[in-house]
Amino acid sequence: MSPKSCRITQMSKLISSPNHSLSDVCVRALRKLNLPSALEALERPIGLPPSLLRKAEEVRLEDGPAKIEASIEDVQRLAHQDLAILEEVEFLVLLGTAY
Repeated sequence: MSPKSCRITQMSKLISSPNHSLSDVCVRALRKLNLPSALEALERPIGLPPSLLRKAEEVRLEDGPAKIEASIEDVQRLAHQDLAILEEVEFLVLLGTAY
């Protein structure tokens, strides 16, 4: 075994060891709480529902990510405009109290 593959194996063990311990803690807690369905769910991950996958694909096809980015930019632009209006109102209020 080469030194590089030894290091990779060691790193893999270091990374997976805490994961196994956390899994063990979760399993013990679920058993203690008497939640067998939750244990089954941990053992048999089912993935995302097909309806959610279909909707995600629809959003992608309709250029959803770009629309979200545009909405975020609009919100930021409006927030700057609102701040400018508030600052102008504050100035006018202060100017009015000076008289």
